Order: sequence, then C-alpha cells, then structure tokens
Amino acid sequence: MNQTGDLSTALYNPDLIGRAELIEQFVARKSLLALMVDDLRHERPQHWLLLGQRGMGKSTMLRRLRYAIEDDPELSSRWIPLSFPEEQYNVAHLSDFWANCLDALSLALSERGREEESHTLDARAKALPRGDEGERSRESLSMLRECGTTLKAGFILLLDNFNIVLDRLSSQEHWVLRKALSGTELALVGGCVAPPEEAFSHDGAFYDWFNVHELRPLSLDDAREVLLYLAKVRNAPSVEQVVLADRGRLAALHRLTGGNPRALLLLHDLLAREGIRTIAQDLAGLLDHCTPLYKARFEAFSHQQQHVLDALALHWAPATAAEIAARTGLSVQSVSSQLDRLVGQGVVEKVPSESPRQLFQVGERLFNIWYLMRAGPRTRRSILWLAEFLRSFYGENSLRLQARELFTLPLPSPVEERERYVTLIMAIAKVVNDATLCNALELRAVEAIVDMHELRAQLGDILDLSGDDAHLEAAIDRLETLRELESAVLRSRVRLRKGWDPKRFWHLLGGAASLTLAEKRRTVEELHSLEPRRLRALIRTLEMEEGKWRRGASTARLPEAIRRGYMVSANDVVGAAAIAPEFGPGLLNEAFLRSLAASPRATELETMGRFLPLVVDAASWARWILLTARTQNSLESLERWLAVAGMGVQFWTEVVIHFDRISKWTTMAMCEAVDLTFARRCAFACGLLCERIVSLEAPSLLTLRLVAMVRQMQNDPARSLDCWRQVVQHPDATATDWDAFAQSNVAVGRTEDSISSWRRAIALDPGQTKMRISLCMQLCLRSGQEAINTLRGGTQDPDIDLFGCILELLISPAHTPKLIARIARILPEATDLTVITFSMVALINLDLPLLREVSAKLLTLDGRALPVPLVLAAETSMGNLDKARVILRSFLSSIPGSELTQPLTPLSSKVLLYCARHGLAAETSETFDACPLAERLLPLQAALRILAFPARFSIERLPAELRQPTQDLLGVPPDNADARAPFRIPDDPSA
Repeated sequence: MNQTGDLSTALYNPDLIGRAELIEQFVARKSLLALMVDDLRHERPQHWLLLGQRGMGKSTMLRRLRYAIEDDPELSSRWIPLSFPEEQYNVAHLSDFWANCLDALSLALSERGREEESHTLDARAKALPRGDEGERSRESLSMLRECGTTLKAGFILLLDNFNIVLDRLSSQEHWVLRKALSGTELALVGGCVAPPEEAFSHDGAFYDWFNVHELRPLSLDDAREVLLYLAKVRNAPSVEQVVLADRGRLAALHRLTGGNPRALLLLHDLLAREGIRTIAQDLAGLLDHCTPLYKARFEAFSHQQQHVLDALALHWAPATAAEIAARTGLSVQSVSSQLDRLVGQGVVEKVPSESPRQLFQVGERLFNIWYLMRAGPRTRRSILWLAEFLRSFYGENSLRLQARELFTLPLPSPVEERERYVTLIMAIAKVVNDATLCNALELRAVEAIVDMHELRAQLGDILDLSGDDAHLEAAIDRLETLRELESAVLRSRVRLRKGWDPKRFWHLLGGAASLTLAEKRRTVEELHSLEPRRLRALIRTLEMEEGKWRRGASTARLPEAIRRGYMVSANDVVGAAAIAPEFGPGLLNEAFLRSLAASPRATELETMGRFLPLVVDAASWARWILLTARTQNSLESLERWLAVAGMGVQFWTEVVIHFDRISKWTTMAMCEAVDLTFARRCAFACGLLCERIVSLEAPSLLTLRLVAMVRQMQNDPARSLDCWRQVVQHPDATATDWDAFAQSNVAVGRTEDSISSWRRAIALDPGQTKMRISLCMQLCLRSGQEAINTLRGGTQDPDIDLFGCILELLISPAHTPKLIARIARILPEATDLTVITFSMVALINLDLPLLREVSAKLLTLDGRALPVPLVLAAETSMGNLDKARVILRSFLSSIPGSELTQPLTPLSSKVLLYCARHGLAAETSETFDACPLAERLLPLQAALRILAFPARFSIERLPAELRQPTQDLLGVPPDNADARAPFRIPDDPSA
C-alpha cells in the first residue's frame, strides 16, 4: 500500500493510495460528497454524472464515495458499491458491461471475506453462453439482480470514464441499459471528461436523465486546505508558511494550477524545496511528469479546437478571437465558437478587460507552460516558459532576494550546469520588477556564455539578439573583445627580458579606466614592437593608476570591474548599478559623482535617477538634486524620487550639510522643487534648510510656504506664525495662505488677529465655507449674535445654513420649534464634517429629539475620521444600544493613560453622562469604575453612579468636597430632562 508521503506515485491512479490516506487527504469537495451520500438514503436515488477535466478529482470522488457508503451502517446495509477499472476497453457489447459488473461484485464479495460466494459467482459468470449477445446480456443482468436479492442489497455502479462505455455500445443498447437502470436495485455514478452526446442530445437515450454535476476548479480556499494538508503530511513547514502568511502568492499559485487538484499536488514538491538554483531542472521534470495528463487532455479535443488552443497557448497573454483568427487563418466566427466551447469545458477562461472585445487565455497556466515547453527552439524556449512559471510561482520579494543570491554565486563549471544557470538567470531577468537587478542578471548571463566556448557556440539558441535581447549585443562584443585581448597578451612575446609578467600586465591594462577599449586593442597590437623603455613607462603609468583607485575604499575594485567588462569607464553609472549586488554601492557612488561632475543633460539626469535609490552617499544625492532642480523639465522627476526615498533623518541631514557649500539660489531652487510629502518625511532636514531660506533677499511665495509648513510640522507655533506672516505679506498671497495664518494665530491664542485674518481670507474668496465657519467659531468667543450676523451675510450654502441654525438654537431657545423644522430640512444636504460634528456636540448639550437625525447623518460620513466619543453618542441616540455598549467598552481603552490622571475633555465627560441618561447608565458607571482614576476624576465618577443607581447614590450623600463639582457636571437634577444648559461654545470635536 502506498504511504501518504508518496502521493505523487498515485498521481494518475488513486487506487494506489491507502484507504485511510485517501480519506484523510480528501479535504475539498466535501459538500458534494455529503450531497451524494444524502441522495443515496432516498428510496429511489438519482443517477449522477460527474463532468470534469483530467486531474479534477473524478476518480478520487468515486473512490471516496465508495468508502462513505461502506462506513455508513444504514447505506452499507442497503447498497454494495461496485468499483471498475478506470477505462473499460474490453466492452464491445452490453453483455460485456454486465459481465464486468459481475466481476466487480465478485471482487467486492472477496474483499468482505465471502470467498466461497465470490468463487461461485466467478464460475457462473464463466458459464454464461457465448455467441448470442442479447441472450448473454439478459442472463448476466438476471444473475446480477439475483445476487442482489440474495444479498438483500442494491448495487452502486461507480464508473469512471463512463463515456467510453457509451461510445462502445449501440444506440439500441443505450435504451436497454437505461431500462435496466430504471429500477430501484441499480444506481449509477459516472465520471466523464466531456459531456456524452447521449446524455445531452434530445434524441439520446439518457437525455435529461442524470443529475449532472461539473467538477469545477477548486476555489482559493479549497486550494489552501489541500496545500495545508500536504504540508502537514509531508512535513513541509515552508509550504505552510507560504500558504498561511502570503495570500497573494497563494492566489498566484491557484491561478497557475487553474484550481486543478492534481496540478496542486505536483506544485507542492516545488514549494517545499529551498532555494531557486535547481528550479529549472525540477520544473522540467515536473512538466515531463505532467505529459501523460496534458497530452491526453489535448488529444481529446477536436482538430479545430486543437488548432485554436495551440495559437492561444503560444500567445500566452490574453488574446481576442480576432487575434487568434489571424494566427490560425480561421474565420473569427469559427474561432469564437470554439473558444466558447473551450470555456464551457473549463479549459479556456475569459479575462476581465476594459476593452469592449472579450479576452481569452488558457485557464490552467501550468498546462500553458507545459505547452510552451514543447514548442520552439530548445534553450530560448526554456527561458520563456521558465520565466512565465517564475512570474506566477514566486512572490516579488522572494524572487528579488533569490536573484541577488544567484548573482553573487560563482559560475558553475560543467557545461550542463552553466547552461541551466544561464537559463535561470535570464528567465528571472525577464520577470523581476527591478530594472537594476535585471541589468545585473543579464550581464552575468553574458559573462557566463562568453567565458565558455561550448555555450558561445550556442549563443543564437540562447539569446534573441535580433529581437528582445538586442540590447545585450554591445555587452557581448565588449566581453569578447576583452577575452581576445587577454589571450593575445598571454601569448605575446615582448622585448623585455626582466620583470615581464604577461598576467600582471593584462591585469594592469585590462583594468585601466583611463583607456578606451579601442586604445587597449591598439596597445596590444603594438605590444611586440614597443621598445623596452616605452614599455616600462607604460607599466609604471598603469601601476600608478591602479594605485590611485586602490587607495580609495569605494574604488578599490574598479579595475576588476573594468577588466571583467562590467563597467566601460569610471563614470559608467549603469554598469556600476548592475554590479552593486556583488561589488557594493561604493563604485556606484563614485560613478554617480563623476557623471554629475560632467554636467549631464536633463535626459541623462533622468536616466541616472533610476539608480538613485541604490546610492547611499549623501553628496551624490545633494549634487543630483541641485542639478535636477536647475532643469525645469526635471522638477517632476525630482519630486517623485524624493517622495519615495527611504532615507532616514541622519542621511538627509548630511545632504543639507552639502548644501551649506552651495549658493542661496540653488538652495531655493531645491526647496521649490520639493513637495510637501517629502517635507513631512524629512522635516528635520528641511528645518535646517529653513534657517538659510529665511535670509534670502527675495524668496519666492512657494519657498515661504514650504518653510511655514515645515515649522508647523515641527510643532513650533511661534516660528510658524512668523513664517505665515511673511507669506501673507507677499503680494500674491491667496485666501488659503490667510486661512493658514489665522489658524496659526489661534494656536498662540490671538483671537482678534485670527478673526481679522479670516475676514481677509473670505474677502479674497467669498465662497469658502470652512473659512466662514472658522471665523464664526472665533466670533462666538466674543458674541454669539455677532457670529450669526456674519453667517447671514454669507452664501446660501447648506453647511453654513446648518451652522447658523445651531448657533441660533443655542442662543434663542424661544425659537426652538421653528429652528428644529428648518434644521431638519437642511440636514440632508449638509456635507461638511466640521458642521455636523458641531451640531452633534451642541445638541448633546440640549438633548433635543433632533439629535437622532443629526446622529444618523454623522454615521453616514463614510471614510471620515470620527472621534470615538461622537460615534458612541450617535449610536446611543439612534437607539443602537448593543453597538454602543461595544464602543463604550473600548472607549476608555482608547484614551491615553496620562488623561486618566486629569479631568477628561468636556466632550468626553458629556458623552459619558449623555449615555448614562439614555439607556447605558449601569454599563457607563461600571466601565468607568473599572479604570484606575485620579482624584480629579471623582466628580465624574460620582455623577455616573447617581445616574446609574439613584436609589443608592445621591448628591446629598456625597462628601462635601464632591457635591458642588458633581452638581456642576449634572447641571440639573437627573429627572429634569427638559432643562437646558446655558449657552457655551461646543467642545473641540477632535478632543
């Protein structure tokens, strides 16, 4: 019996898996199994037909159903499941089918220990008459029914590939078989790859007779359960980690297999392997293992379907019917028809598209990769199908990390291993989402090919130098030239008797960054004719150059990079970036600075910017920033790179230090190019720049704004106010600038200045709702009536109108009915969170029925950051007490511990009291009692207890020092619900 750990040996035959193992590994399609078992409990069960591609689990389902019947006392007493070989090629007539049923029954009796009955049945079956197929068929069926009567049980016929049986029987025999199966003693559960015509054509014997269930691909959750099971029984914790921790990669694996259980089983072994070095060989073996499955699947299609599927698979990417028609020479109508049929069979899937034309692709990507593997030139084909596999199989981070590891490994020596290595790194280069790493891998592949004569001869099979790989031609020429020159130096005979070492000479010449490749070639050609004196001088010059590079820590390996052909010169940024994973960032920093010193054009700066994230030298960043800031067309590029730069404060401080050596103009240009996102991330470094900007003779408005924002982010209200004062003094200052200036005045407590600033802002832009509301909030500190008068002179904005109504409601209780009706009309149109929050806070004070409508409006403001106390109050006012209880329990836990050592904000205190008055008295008191409180919170605690338990607590029973503050919190006796608190500005909603 096969062990669980060797499930792959039973890939095409579940019968090789032990009973216990198969039951344990059956983790998907349990609902279908339960449905079929439940149906068998009926007096006259249905006949079932399971449709599905090869590998979808039809055979496994049939065998699992057998075990379910045998393990169920009720079903096993009524039914005997009969299992058959997967393909019944010996069936030529219906009599052969019934004879196979008798064989299956004999085997079932033997497995139950009823050997004598089994032998008797075999003997009777052999004695059946030959020659008259009709008579033999009737007697075989009669014998089967007789056995059922003797055994007092019916038979469940579990037939895989049932379509083979139907194809071998005549149309008349189909009707005879249907009649035989119409009784109650026989039930059939069949599996088919494709829908049999006899069951779906109107004149077929089995039309509309079966309960048809299509075994569709496993869902993502089912695939997850299958992989987790395999990881458990095969002791593969790495697979379990991928499945549990990386849902994105799990989804990619699911797409790769198309939800095919057999393909998932195949991929599990690859997932369990550590590393990527043998992935090409392992995958090739896996796909060879798939060949019987996929080949049989492909050959089952009609010739035209094969033609369409071939074109679609070779195209790989989603394609339209018109594109496939162009590839096949068929009409679009024919291709569309075949694609629809292939979609119905689950082989092809439709791909969502913004285009009105429908896109199609092969559903199981592993099947598509297998097809790519079997088509096209050998090595280049391997790169293509391996690239497509890697794209789906590995997560982006995993692929990048393993690619870097591959780059640093020594090149393998055997030809076969090096060819696999080249195939792998070229495949990764095609899919890794990192242009620098892609360059590095391609350069490594070129070196591996050029250095081995056998692979160099196959260059045309490996790379497409006239197509996708044309950009590598220059690197190949450079490396080949260097190898030729090295070989020529080592063979040369020179006129220098002492101190001549050809290896040492090539080491110096090949690594000389000051010489071009053409100059090195000319030197080698003239080497045999050079006089000893000139040759010694050349050697001394080359030694001095090498010494210069070696003295710098960042440039010590530059000669090696030049000699190996990785870099063209000392300022080759592209080459230095490509070898950064192996050589480190030093060479890149040096190349960057040298290139910048040459004052490159804007297009060159943009190209260099692609490698900027690899640069860790602050001087390189500073110089690149300044050069880019001078180029108007590159400002957008500058902002993009600075916004994503993952550098810390210390790095940016060093960048600023480099700016100290530069003119005021360049500093200002840099600041004008930097957006606010960058300023937030690097506020400290920008703060250092601010020190210099404020001294500029004529700073721009944009620069002044940046400085003010930085000061604001540094929580420096006084300096921020000074900066905004400079901004509003600028002749081009806008209403937004005056608004920021007003807010800065509020931050330092200058009410009158903030009022005048908002008046100026509104004068510049009368339609600014938020500015007008902010002005009125400040005016309320002087006079509520003045605030209302200001609002009346504004625009007919529903937010302003609502704000004004709430103010009037607070000031003029006599107008309450009219104001409530007006607020109810305005409220649906209001949109501003500040206004509705203000209304909510104010109405908590008044405790009017209108609070319910405002609460409902507040809770519809999706995506807004609503303060927890307001949400709690809103749910309470809406009568959602269960929700409110949950929020209440987490309310105090959301308050910083330091706030429990001092009085809560007025808003928080009012909300707790409000909740206590409206159905949450006990919960509010108990929740608050459970927290460690400072002495200054005792009045609030006492107020909550009085509201919760009036029979046990009252103001009169409190200690003298708590009576007055508790009375102030309650305002009026708890039973006086109509009393109103005096007018006051509602608390800051953000508290």
